[in-house]
Amino acid sequence: MPLLFNLPKTAKTMMTSCKIACAGALLTLCGAAAAADVAGQIRYQNLGLANAVDLADASAAAADSHAIWLDTNAFPSRAPQAGYGTYMNVTAGADEHGELLSNAGLRAGGQAIATSVWHDTVINHGAASQSYAFHFALANGQLEVGGWSGDLSTRDYRATFSAEVLVNGVSVWRTERGLAQDGAGFHQSASGADIGAGNYTNTGSIGTYTLDAYNGTLNLGQVGAGQALDVRYVLTSQSYWNDPDGCAYECGGVQATVSDPLGYSGAARITSAVPEPETYAMLLGGLGLLGWAARRKRA
Repeated sequence: MPLLFNLPKTAKTMMTSCKIACAGALLTLCGAAAAADVAGQIRYQNLGLANAVDLADASAAAADSHAIWLDTNAFPSRAPQAGYGTYMNVTAGADEHGELLSNAGLRAGGQAIATSVWHDTVINHGAASQSYAFHFALANGQLEVGGWSGDLSTRDYRATFSAEVLVNGVSVWRTERGLAQDGAGFHQSASGADIGAGNYTNTGSIGTYTLDAYNGTLNLGQVGAGQALDVRYVLTSQSYWNDPDGCAYECGGVQATVSDPLGYSGAARITSAVPEPETYAMLLGGLGLLGWAARRKRA
């Protein structure tokens, strides 16, 4: 800006004209995003399973323009138990900068689900179409199932986490990892996008899957001049606990956790592509014309 203020008045006027003439070159850098917003939900469903310690179905949800945090304290207490937090740890957190966490842990019968959502709308204010990219930094992905049981043949434990990107309401990228235990032993599952094999360990009574840190970039495609791109990023963790011949709390447990801390580092979730060489040529050519015209005016 100081350079602009130091130019002669005629040159300033011509700078404006050049900006208009070179709008395709200048404004491809000006794709703007509205302020991001976040939301989350945690749920517990009894499902009528054994060892559900008389816990009733419960849910809590929140939405905000800056940050949300939900945990089992948001669930109502129910006599004779002290509260849901004794038998489960269900958490959803997200902030506008793109840091997300979802966690669902159970040590009693039922199903728990935690979902965190980051949402933003990108608007291309340029005079030409612009390409955009979405960035990931999945971390702390972990699944754990197992523990003591009176009869492993009747056990059914399941833990999953997933990450999904939706553009204009349509899913364009999704990945899911799962770990389960039943009478036949431990079972891993994977679907959707490849985010690496991760690491699996089995102590005989407890199975654990840990995701290696994953960083990726998703091409969101072209956005036309004056058009908008609605982007929604969703992390979900889910746990299922069914062990009619086991015991709650002191015995087996199920845990599913995943987070994406990209926003914590200050990195942007959505970026526009660097202009092509010909775009730079247009910009430089326009500035060259501006300088030539200014010299001609002084002469």
